[in-house]
Amino acid sequence: MNHDAAISLQELLMNVNDSNIEATSDAILSSFYVKSQQSVSFLVHNFFIAAYCRPMAMMPLAKLLYSVFSGGNEANCCKFILTAISFENNNAHHLPYYFYFCLMKAGFPQKIILYSVVTLLERSAEKFLYNKQLGDFKDNRIFYGYALFAPELIATNNFEWFQLQIEYYKKDYGIEIYPNVETFFEIFDELKANNWEKYNKQRDYGWTPNEIYMAIQSDDEVKLEQLSHNPNFDVNAPIPWSAFERCEFLQNEPKPVHIAAFFNSPKCLSFLVANGADLHATDSAGRTIIQFAIAGGNEDTRILDREKVSYDGAIHIAARFHRYHQFDSLRAMKGCDLTKDVKGLGTILHQASISNNVKILSFFGNFANQNDTKNSLQLDFNVKANDLRNSTPLILAIKNFNFEATEYLLSLQQVDVNATDKLGKAPLHHACKRGYTDYIKILFKKSSINPNPLDQYHQTPVYFAAAGGYFQTLKELLNHNGVDVNIRDRMGMTPRQSYLDMSMAASIHVCYGDIIRLLKKHERR
Repeated sequence: MNHDAAISLQELLMNVNDSNIEATSDAILSSFYVKSQQSVSFLVHNFFIAAYCRPMAMMPLAKLLYSVFSGGNEANCCKFILTAISFENNNAHHLPYYFYFCLMKAGFPQKIILYSVVTLLERSAEKFLYNKQLGDFKDNRIFYGYALFAPELIATNNFEWFQLQIEYYKKDYGIEIYPNVETFFEIFDELKANNWEKYNKQRDYGWTPNEIYMAIQSDDEVKLEQLSHNPNFDVNAPIPWSAFERCEFLQNEPKPVHIAAFFNSPKCLSFLVANGADLHATDSAGRTIIQFAIAGGNEDTRILDREKVSYDGAIHIAARFHRYHQFDSLRAMKGCDLTKDVKGLGTILHQASISNNVKILSFFGNFANQNDTKNSLQLDFNVKANDLRNSTPLILAIKNFNFEATEYLLSLQQVDVNATDKLGKAPLHHACKRGYTDYIKILFKKSSINPNPLDQYHQTPVYFAAAGGYFQTLKELLNHNGVDVNIRDRMGMTPRQSYLDMSMAASIHVCYGDIIRLLKKHERR
């Protein structure tokens, strides 16, 4: 894949607005990204990344993708956009669920969108039931898809299933359901009253429907000053959670000053500071005001500089959110450490890998390839971030389905294709665990790859391809020399024996018999 083409596409998507949809659509239709089913999948994935990084542009992005879809034909594979949308929920860790709603409004078939959000929860439920890791169900991100499509799901008899699942988990497994999910059901009757009047109003708005939030978002300091007269007003009180908030970065109890920094609302920010707002406070995820400013694209940080706020992690967030201009400005600042490992973020390389930021990765790659050691950065492309499960940038790129970032990292001589995370899993484990067949192909292009890495349970990637029911992935893996299906795990089982022991596999996996036969065939060798 041409890395320059990936960078060009990402720059186009990060700058989409209503006025340039047609021109951008024409550029995409003439690009590499509409030449095959595989490349169309990567195209759609980059749209979801752009929706995450540019929440204010979600609707223009949805209109653009629909323009590409409706403007294409079978020859350029645009017909596969629907399939790619349906299965995007398999790949990303932080799906911008509201983007699915924008896609539906832009013209994509409702059945495709509903299939995406329903299968996400059903697959998650099956996984939790099998692994008995039901405690994870309290993660309310799984719930957003249902909350955002309640009217449509009720009409198709899917929402009731979700409610029954919640009660089932609570009663039979004693799971602590996430408080936000409970809160949503408490106000659900109010939201759907009068033919979903309040629900539709809040969903169409697409941000947190809180008066303080809304005043700050529009930089209405007069309205904010009026709200401050309420005896319960607290300048440092966090903004309540809402199922309708489109931006994942704003879903962790941000303070009012964080909202002002994100939306570049200088008048409201000045008002909040004058009334005692704490500029050093973080949200519940530990994010700082400068990180909110960078994520939202706010380049006017003078008031923050006057208050001497910390810039820790700012350049990491610039890499995560594809804020190229701010990245350049921040790295030019005195004392900027491009190799720093920040708590909760890792290094810049980790953040760029998470969001498929090929431009930032190539910036570091160019430094690493310089022969002038005096001027080159002392980079470790295999650095493990303690707060990200000791993952390397390559592992994070694979886990987040970022093919372009994965391919670029593998093109660098310094990248160790066998470096593991804290569970002993190598990149090949992660590719097989997710059924990423194309990633296996490029991983094996590295001659130094270990075809049989062992994790902490002494399991090879073969175990994970089989356990996930990924027949094509397993088939591709076994095509490569050196892959051994006879290695036993700590329980003394081979991959085939372990798979036969999976009580749910036969009922869940369509390819159950094919996988058993394939493993048995290779055991004879």
